[in-house]
Amino acid sequence: MTAIGPKQRRTQAERSAASSAAILSAAVELFFEEGTRASMVEIGRRSGFSHGLVMARFGSKDGLISAVTAEIHRRFRTEVVEQLGNARGFDALTRFIDAYCASLMGNSLGTNAFFVLLGEALGPNPVIRETFVEVDLVFREILARMIDEAKADGHIGAGLPTASLAVLLVGMLRGIGIQSRFNPGAVDIGAARDTAQELLKAAFRP
Repeated sequence: MTAIGPKQRRTQAERSAASSAAILSAAVELFFEEGTRASMVEIGRRSGFSHGLVMARFGSKDGLISAVTAEIHRRFRTEVVEQLGNARGFDALTRFIDAYCASLMGNSLGTNAFFVLLGEALGPNPVIRETFVEVDLVFREILARMIDEAKADGHIGAGLPTASLAVLLVGMLRGIGIQSRFNPGAVDIGAARDTAQELLKAAFRP
């Protein structure tokens, strides 16, 4: 028989990455449950690590808020943007709407926490607001690229302003998400998705 050696130990970098991921996951959970009122002590306890480690890793509550928002956005990109594959232009836009609404219907913790923090971004905390300014900029840039491709392909009228179309699409998709979180029983996300697709085809195709 071949002897089985001892289990290989993780490197310090691997342990640090694992503990940071656990802290971020705990923070996502607690921010969804309590908003940013959740304390660093609670987050440490939920993650299985000390308050001191949370502070050492993220520096401050504001640093953790920024990291959590970035983590939620990373999950969003995994759930939505990366599902587009090689699609481009108008096809990419329609797939994006499908993937975004699928993320809403999936009711994931990250998606729900995102809308909690989005509400807080309208409040007095400049860290949350500035982070969401950057998130929104990326969101609009993704859509603007698809819109410009659709214009080049002749699927969207060249005279329609790209930036304004991107703003409208973000508003529509975010609006579906916000309403579905306020009153889930009153919003049929699937029906809203289908109507959004029909509006897109009817309004923007030349």
